Amino acid sequence: MSRRVYCSTAHIQHPGQNRPGDIRHAEGVLKEYSQTYSEEGLRQSRLWPSGTLCITIAANIADSAILGIEACFPDSVVGFIPEKNHIDVCFVEYFIRTAKENIERFAPATAQKNINLKILSEVAVPQAPYKEQLVIVQKVEKQLSILSRLEKTTDLNLQRADRLRQSILKKAFSGQLIPSNHTYNSDPAIELPLAAEETPVYAPKRKGKNV
Repeated sequence: MSRRVYCSTAHIQHPGQNRPGDIRHAEGVLKEYSQTYSEEGLRQSRLWPSGTLCITIAANIADSAILGIEACFPDSVVGFIPEKNHIDVCFVEYFIRTAKENIERFAPATAQKNINLKILSEVAVPQAPYKEQLVIVQKVEKQLSILSRLEKTTDLNLQRADRLRQSILKKAFSGQLIPSNHTYNSDPAIELPLAAEETPVYAPKRKGKNV
């Protein structure tokens, strides 16, 4: 059976309207939108279903996220709807992340980088059996979950280290690091003379006969 991915560009924008920046910061699943449209705007737009894969093709090339809500987006975003039970949308989204740098290379060196649907449609996506795709996605999500927890732990430890550093400095300059009854056994300071003693200066003797 052939594998098919249905894709199309969005037309205008609309309620639940997502911009490329929303996709960039979605971290995989897009559940929020930045603007809304009126009913008239909705009639002129395409409402994409939850589960659609969104890929940016302008400015930030190949940023990707999966819609967690029904939404519309501008022409700078392409929507992909995989065929059910043949292609897992998460599998494709994870692959797009790995191919992001390669896709960016096709963008012309202009003031604002962009690619078109033709370039994106030529990207070769690995087609593993559907069940294998699900297993791969499950393993990837498990590893990413572990990584996310490690990142949070690292951030917390860095914050604690910063607070501890500030606390140590505060104690150091408020006399709290050294006990008030602490005694010092160091040698007393040696007083240095304020001026060197004067030393007489003698003129050298001349050689020759005395007159």
